[in-house]
Amino acid sequence: MNTKFLKLLIGLIILSVFTSCVVSKKKYTSLKDAKLKQRDSLIFIQDSLVGVVMNNISDFNFFMNQSQLDEKNKVDIIDSMVYEISKMSSNTAELQQSLRNAITEYEQEKKKMNQMVSDMELKTAETETLRKELEMKDAELLSLQDMVEKNRKETENLKDLISKALKSFDASELTVYQKNGKVYVSLEEKLLFKTGSAKIDPKGVDAIIQIAKVLEKNPDISIVIEGHTDNVGSSELNWKLSTERSLAVVKIIEDNSKIDLSRITVAGRGMYSPISDNNSDEGKKKNRRIEIILTPNLETLYKIFE
Repeated sequence: MNTKFLKLLIGLIILSVFTSCVVSKKKYTSLKDAKLKQRDSLIFIQDSLVGVVMNNISDFNFFMNQSQLDEKNKVDIIDSMVYEISKMSSNTAELQQSLRNAITEYEQEKKKMNQMVSDMELKTAETETLRKELEMKDAELLSLQDMVEKNRKETENLKDLISKALKSFDASELTVYQKNGKVYVSLEEKLLFKTGSAKIDPKGVDAIIQIAKVLEKNPDISIVIEGHTDNVGSSELNWKLSTERSLAVVKIIEDNSKIDLSRITVAGRGMYSPISDNNSDEGKKKNRRIEIILTPNLETLYKIFE
């Protein structure tokens, strides 16, 4: 066999094998550590292939230079080389397929990881938004607590002022108490009216004037005046009497103070809001009363709740 032709054949086979084994180095370097072992295995086999081919070429040259080597031995050597090269090519093809599979798997994992990162970033943004909203709510709550506390102190202060203004009256004539953020002044019948009458006694007039003086200096306080009766008589009569008594109180406030009457609400509750049992004279006596209900301005608090 012609030596030049043999060398050319071997060169073409080697070139074909190496060309089929070329894989982008950039792809290898982008794989995870778990996939690098396959790359190393491919390189090892490629190196082994080169070594085998080079050894065979060396052996071939050696035998070609030996005059005693006959033509049959040369053919056997070439066949052996072709077989080894074919075997190496097959192994290399399998490794290349494994490498492609590994790259595909890596890309899929990479996409999953990117999606996880994207989801995490979204959750982080949502968490940050929620945190800011909670901070705002905390600030609003603190502000609301401050306002409620301020309202409580104002209500207590108003109660103290009313109690001080009415200190000359005893507990059997009137009571001042605080309930649900409001100040109640409950005036007994004996301080204000005769039974069945809407005309206020002079001592009752004095009590109302003292209350009006305090309210005149506190223009943010709203005023509700409620008239109450016992259950003696018809409903119609008790509605009428309780309303007339409330109006009589308003008239005294109007004549003896500069309070804006738009602050005042008048109600006749008749016999339908008792504070005691109407089955006894003592209970009926307690139910016949005027209640002045004083409420601090809660407009700011209402706005916060809205």
